[in-house]
Amino acid sequence: MPFGRHCPLPQAAKREDLQDLISEVEREVLMEQLKEAESLCSQQQLKDAEAAFEDARQHLLHLTLLSETARVTPLIHNAEYRLADILEQDRVCAEERERIKAGLADADAELAKVSEEVKEKGKDLALLRRDLDAIREACYVGDTRLEAAVQQMQKQGVDVDVRYYPFMIDPSTKNSGEDKADYCRRRGWGGGWKPPDLRQWKWWPNTENAHRLCTYLDEIHAKMPELSEKDKVERSHALMRKFYELTYDRDCNISVPEGAAQAIEELGYGTAKDAVAWLNGGGGLPELRASR
Repeated sequence: MPFGRHCPLPQAAKREDLQDLISEVEREVLMEQLKEAESLCSQQQLKDAEAAFEDARQHLLHLTLLSETARVTPLIHNAEYRLADILEQDRVCAEERERIKAGLADADAELAKVSEEVKEKGKDLALLRRDLDAIREACYVGDTRLEAAVQQMQKQGVDVDVRYYPFMIDPSTKNSGEDKADYCRRRGWGGGWKPPDLRQWKWWPNTENAHRLCTYLDEIHAKMPELSEKDKVERSHALMRKFYELTYDRDCNISVPEGAAQAIEELGYGTAKDAVAWLNGGGGLPELRASR
């Protein structure tokens, strides 16, 4: 019968010859109790260790999440800012496209009205005054359509002359001209903005020298009495078209005197050297200022 240490012993157990055996049994019982206690303690320690490990793992996951969030958040914010900027540029470009379309529609309507009036009144001559900023992209597109309308009217027997008068839309453009993409970004349109009818071009010109050379051509005409008024108008028109060609088709910078004077020489109206000297001497400035 099993018994624990210090339990009451039967009378026979008090026999002296059994004392050694009883002591041995008590030691074995005590060892068993110690092993059982150690086992229970180890199990509890293991559970505590497992719980501590799980807490540490959860804490590490939390720190990892915070670290990744801190790394990704600036990238997300930057992408949001870029998206907002692109959407704003798209909105501005859409407004600009609509403005150009409206302006061209008005010009087409005005030309149609003039054509009808000319036909109804039986006139054989129509004189159109065109106030424009030479080499501005919208004027280039509009002037191309104007030229097509004039040719159509001429086919109907109407003699049409178009005369150009200077008008600078943006005098704040740098005197030496600006990179087209940089200028458009500065205006908030986006570097890739352009009217749908044009290719991408390099220079956004300051058109002051181009306008002044129109006055220079008038001075040349004044010394050529053999030219008729129609001849003068056609030569002025050719100069305007040459400015368009240099800017939009050939990426020349007509903002500087040498670039603008190139048009005079290529058309055979004079030398670029003389035109540059005239510009450097202040020629055409009073007339241009009077037009503002």
